[in-house]
Amino acid sequence: MASRSGPAGWSVALICTAIVAAGAIGARVIATASWNSVVDYHTPYVLQPRTPFGARLVDRVMLVVLDGLRLDQSREMPEMNELRAVGADGVSRVGLPSLSNPARAVMATGSWQEVNGVTNNSHYVPPTGRNIFSNANAVGLRVGLATIDFWHDNYGIYARETFARFPKEPHDQGPAAIAAYQHDLCDGITSFVRVSQARLLVVDLTAVDIISHDIGPLTDGASQVRAEVNACLGRVVKSVDLAKTVVIVTSDHGHIDTGGHGGDEPEVMKTPLVIAGQNVRHTSGIVAQQIDIAPT
Repeated sequence: MASRSGPAGWSVALICTAIVAAGAIGARVIATASWNSVVDYHTPYVLQPRTPFGARLVDRVMLVVLDGLRLDQSREMPEMNELRAVGADGVSRVGLPSLSNPARAVMATGSWQEVNGVTNNSHYVPPTGRNIFSNANAVGLRVGLATIDFWHDNYGIYARETFARFPKEPHDQGPAAIAAYQHDLCDGITSFVRVSQARLLVVDLTAVDIISHDIGPLTDGASQVRAEVNACLGRVVKSVDLAKTVVIVTSDHGHIDTGGHGGDEPEVMKTPLVIAGQNVRHTSGIVAQQIDIAPT
């Protein structure tokens, strides 16, 4: 068979070469476009600050953790509702296990229990890595703690101001003793907060959790103790200037009707989240998660 030659043969060869080259170029263009669609994507949901980087949005932040307070019962507390009336009101969903120390680690780190390593109240891997306190120290912000031992033990190195460690909780001594415990402790906490120079301040009020474990959250005794915690919250909030302070009030978890927590029951998993003070607009219906507290 005679081989193809001449102009016609050269034309076929050039066309084939052009097709191969065009295919290669086209494949590269498509691959580049596909890659750029991933790396160049900018979500519209990222916060776009309206103020220059480094500008101070607020002068001070105080996080108040009402240990063991259920969402529904928080709506019966006048001091909480007073903050709701002028600030932002919402619900925060906790993680699992729904225990006190793991919840506090979530608030501090902005990561869930399985990430930060704190999965139990008594035996846990101490949390490492960045947290709200190390971030505060990094930019020269003073930290203060008026809290249970977990905060002291794991984040005390970042605090310039620390309230004396809380005394032993009066379990099984009845509502009157638990209310008196909170009242007396509140005297010291409010004095501490009033003179504090910390720009990031954390406060724990624990009596609701004590009484809920002892006799359940639905009893008359529990209502008596909640009233004392409500009064203490009011005293703590009035110890700061809301024109220069943002107050965040939440709880670490709720309690089932008979008392207790750790599981995924709605009464345990849904907690109040109320934010009020400097530059906070009045709104309601916020739906958040406990990991949102740290970045907020």
